[in-house]
Amino acid sequence: MLQFDRKIRQLPRTNNRTGEYRNLVNGDIFCLLLGLLMTFQITAQARNELKGVGSPFPEIRITMPERQFLYLQKQKGSKLNLKNSQMTYNGTPTKIKDIHLRGKSTLHYQRKSFSVDLDDAIKVTIDGQNVSLKKFDLLNLAMDRNLWHNRWSFLLLSNMGIFPPVNTYSTLWINDQPQGIYLLVEKPQSAMSQLKSPYMIRRGIEHKIDQEYVAIDSKDSVKGYRKKYYALYDAARLKEEALYHHLQKVLNIEAYFKWMGFNYFVKNGDYSDELFLYIDPNSGRYKVMAWDYDDLLMDYPHEGRAARYQMLKDHMIFSLEDDLDKTIASDEYVYEHYKGVLKTLLQTIDDDLLDAVAQQVLGELQILNEDTINGEVTRYLDRDPFKSESAVYDIDHTTQFLKMRRTVLLKQL
Repeated sequence: MLQFDRKIRQLPRTNNRTGEYRNLVNGDIFCLLLGLLMTFQITAQARNELKGVGSPFPEIRITMPERQFLYLQKQKGSKLNLKNSQMTYNGTPTKIKDIHLRGKSTLHYQRKSFSVDLDDAIKVTIDGQNVSLKKFDLLNLAMDRNLWHNRWSFLLLSNMGIFPPVNTYSTLWINDQPQGIYLLVEKPQSAMSQLKSPYMIRRGIEHKIDQEYVAIDSKDSVKGYRKKYYALYDAARLKEEALYHHLQKVLNIEAYFKWMGFNYFVKNGDYSDELFLYIDPNSGRYKVMAWDYDDLLMDYPHEGRAARYQMLKDHMIFSLEDDLDKTIASDEYVYEHYKGVLKTLLQTIDDDLLDAVAQQVLGELQILNEDTINGEVTRYLDRDPFKSESAVYDIDHTTQFLKMRRTVLLKQL
């Protein structure tokens, strides 16, 4: 199912990136312009490759009563079920089972995000492969500056073996009015079904089960899965090897360590309650499904900052909001295992992979922005329209920073 994402390593690469931002801090504008020019050339190669192997990004058109559309644009902060709506996917009519507004903070922006449930699956073509989807979200990316963070993160996570839902950029029209560039993302419960998992939870604040998804009839089995999840937080008496084996028995601990390590590497400001854990039907253990990567490269996490700086400021974990992460950071035996996984992860996310991911995402965004109306209506925080040159600068600057950060962290490990 994830083979389309793993094709990223086949994208064209170059070794001609000669540290174009090396002198940026000294105000070397010539180096900056040279770097942007080189990035545009590299992205053009990736864009041509994408055009050669892929198909156009999905175009979704929704029609609804005009009065409902006007109300949808004006209302802020409230979810709304859309009645009497119709949808076409790449020009083909679909049969809607349910469509409603989704999100929390994003509900306050004019362009809304949507939750879609269809009676019959659509075939989404990604890198030449067809994926059947009946349940998906259309994310407005209103809080994703320059539109790249989520898509970029999902691609990297896929290369790391962390399962992200199927995702692709798309365009959306409502009542023939352009809504701009969206990210079409498979719903986690749909991905859960594809994985044949019997049970999945979304972790909430203070490790409560925020949402629960059940695909079996046995109430006793469901109770057992809940008990297994909470066992992760009932290990205060265990130490070192006993603690590690306890966690390993309940959770695919290596995958969880990878997820923690990735969030540390990219300095994700909000991730503790942006996690789905699903039961692997083969092992019976919980595995990680990643979600939501708007807030990268933060100076500090939105939550858990005080605990991190008061308790374990030297540890390579970005947030200590969740008690499981505190347990991992506090036990040196378990923490050493985490550092071993982090080191392997950083060796995997090498310069070639960082360049390839950047090239793919920029290539996709440039194709979408060839119709300039997409960029004009796709606004960050309802203010700034999307501009390709801003995305190029942002991704390239980030790539150079992460390459340096990776080198420093590997030396520390």
